[in-house]
Amino acid sequence: MSLINDMLKDLENRPRKLMAKESMLDDLKNTFTYELKSNKKYYLTIGVLVVVLIGIGLFVSLRKHYQSVQANLSVVVNKNVIQKPAVTAAIQNSTITMLTGVALQMQKDMTYLRFLLSQNTLYRLDTNEDLHQLTIIFDRTQLLAALPKVNYAGSGIEDIQAYKDENDNLKIVLQLNPNTDIKRLALDQSSTAPELQLDLLYKNINVTAENTTLPKTSIPVSIKRPVVESAVQEHYQHAQKLSAAGLYDEAITSLRELVSSVPTHFEARELLATLLIKKNNLQEANQIIDEGMQQQPVYPIFAELKAQLFLKENKVDNAIQVLEKYSPAIQENPKYYTLIATLYQRQGKANLAASLYKQLLSLDPKNSKLWLGYGVSQESLGHSNIAVEAFNNADSIGDLTPELKAYVDTQLHKNEL
Repeated sequence: MSLINDMLKDLENRPRKLMAKESMLDDLKNTFTYELKSNKKYYLTIGVLVVVLIGIGLFVSLRKHYQSVQANLSVVVNKNVIQKPAVTAAIQNSTITMLTGVALQMQKDMTYLRFLLSQNTLYRLDTNEDLHQLTIIFDRTQLLAALPKVNYAGSGIEDIQAYKDENDNLKIVLQLNPNTDIKRLALDQSSTAPELQLDLLYKNINVTAENTTLPKTSIPVSIKRPVVESAVQEHYQHAQKLSAAGLYDEAITSLRELVSSVPTHFEARELLATLLIKKNNLQEANQIIDEGMQQQPVYPIFAELKAQLFLKENKVDNAIQVLEKYSPAIQENPKYYTLIATLYQRQGKANLAASLYKQLLSLDPKNSKLWLGYGVSQESLGHSNIAVEAFNNADSIGDLTPELKAYVDTQLHKNEL
């Protein structure tokens, strides 16, 4: 009975409990609504930050995907470019040099001739006895440009022709007007393509003589004075004797006086510079050589002496550049080109060294040192069979020094293994 009563009491109290619970929920709801309204700015800020972070993440992801696509496209493009034939690349990688342009310009009494080349190449200079004919020889070079017209009044060039020799070398032959001096011959490598530059000074004596407004003293006149020339020669011979006797200081003093009074005595200037280098007076030697090169650009011995000065400072590149600028005919001065070939080998240009040694051997096939140099250059190029043949030729001639003989034997033994 008491159990039933308890159940009835509980039923009576249940609506009150439900009302109490609903009241508590309403209070919580009102409290949450109040807090949400009071912190509206805070949650709004949080939301904005969340949106920004999501945007940054999407941007980074898309950027990585874009870069990946671009990289793949770049690979494809590069492959397509490599597969296409390129005329420019073919010219640069070819052993044949292209003479792409020849330009002639005149200014007052100067004639400027410019040869535009596709790449560096060996070139030489040859003249006849009266210096009226000048020949520039480009090794393995093909002429692609038309030769300029030279029928201009006041030009230092009467005629210009080009032809190939039996060795596939290009020869540019210039017929010079009388009283034309070579002021400069140099290879300019400052731009993308090398440019051989030739400057000529033309002294038109006839025009000057007819111009009465100029003083007569302006006309160059060559006066021979045998007595003076004899005294100068005796002075030079005396300095030579002093040098031969090992009296270098006395010889230098005598040569300084001679060069000061006769600056164009090139033999005296050459001997003076040689002795100054021997005495390690490099600064004065450099000055003596530079003055000589300005006065006579085609005097190759000055270039050799200048190269010696550069080599004393271990400037192999500078030595090669000065030798290339003042190139005599290879038949007349093979020692000059032997030095160039040796420096090419030191510089790591074995292909140029081998080409030059081969030309020198055609002139002097019994020269053991040339065969040795040719063998070294061919060995550097990986042509072992040619190198062995060259070393054998050098050894069979039989005039190598003990040191060079030992080197040749070592090379031959190495290639036998």
